[in-house]
Amino acid sequence: MFVQPWDAALDDAEWQTWIEQGHDFGQLTVNGLPGYPPAVVPTHFSCDGPHLLDKYQARGPVIDRTSYKATVSIDILTPADLDDHHNRLTTRP
Repeated sequence: MFVQPWDAALDDAEWQTWIEQGHDFGQLTVNGLPGYPPAVVPTHFSCDGPHLLDKYQARGPVIDRTSYKATVSIDILTPADLDDHHNRLTTRP
């Protein structure tokens, strides 16, 4: 993922602290197998040093795809993102 210099964390401690302050929800995206779309799942995660940890109770599309040279990305959603999404869903004509 390309991150503009002005959007990048100053160092690892900055983004790790930000996540530990409660920004622990997002969407995990894994590229699809050839001919298939990517899998996107909502997820909670935690930070362990330079690693984001995620836990799944059962096998699913994300776990299956990670064994095939997967590209994995995570989008972190803030409360404002969630409120905006909720408002768009509830105010449709």
